[in-house]
Amino acid sequence: MYRGKDESWPQHSRPEARRALEEARQAGWWFRPSSGHTFGRLRCLHPEQHLDAEACVVPIYSTSGSEDGSETARVVRDAVRKCAHERHPPPEPDLDPEGAAHLATGTLSQVEALAEAGEGLLDKAVALSEAGAVLEAALGELAVDSNAAIESSDEKLAALERKAFEADGRAYAAASRAVASDPWPPDEGAQELLDQARYAYDEAARLVAHATGSSKAAALNAEADRIRIRLDRFAGLLRDHQ
Repeated sequence: MYRGKDESWPQHSRPEARRALEEARQAGWWFRPSSGHTFGRLRCLHPEQHLDAEACVVPIYSTSGSEDGSETARVVRDAVRKCAHERHPPPEPDLDPEGAAHLATGTLSQVEALAEAGEGLLDKAVALSEAGAVLEAALGELAVDSNAAIESSDEKLAALERKAFEADGRAYAAASRAVASDPWPPDEGAQELLDQARYAYDEAARLVAHATGSSKAAALNAEADRIRIRLDRFAGLLRDHQ
């Protein structure tokens, strides 16, 4: 999801690139975070109002170029300086409470799917970690006694690998529902899905506030609270695993 001038952008690790991205933000550009080698993507026009073909689009990389980020900064500043498109702040959606409630319901469903996907990836990581420990213990036994019986270890290992495979399947299905399964798995794993879920939750909370007075207002507030608790619990499990 793209972030605008009034939202926080992730901080690039290289100082010159970081400063140039802040200049682009102040100039009214939009940024979509990514992870891994690709840090994100800049575009000059509001993403919901214009096709990419109508906008300046600049990929931003995490590690390419000089150590201080000056090459990335030059690319960003050149794009901002040369852009001939006229930018306007996006209009606030003119939503009645019932319309906001409808959008909030869909966004909360997306948040929950992202949380489910992240939890699935975390379950997969835990199962694979346990499988690695079982394998290491079995190899240790064989190192001491080449005739050691390790059939039970084989069974445990197979069960854990099956558990990891099933967790990955559940995670992929949930990510697909949230339109977040490409690429799979995400470069930053469960943490990336948690970040996306939190960002989508902020949008959902805004819509829930707009839905005040609708027939679904009370249910939406309860649902938002439930999903927030789920995200907090997921974040805690992720911290413990790391």
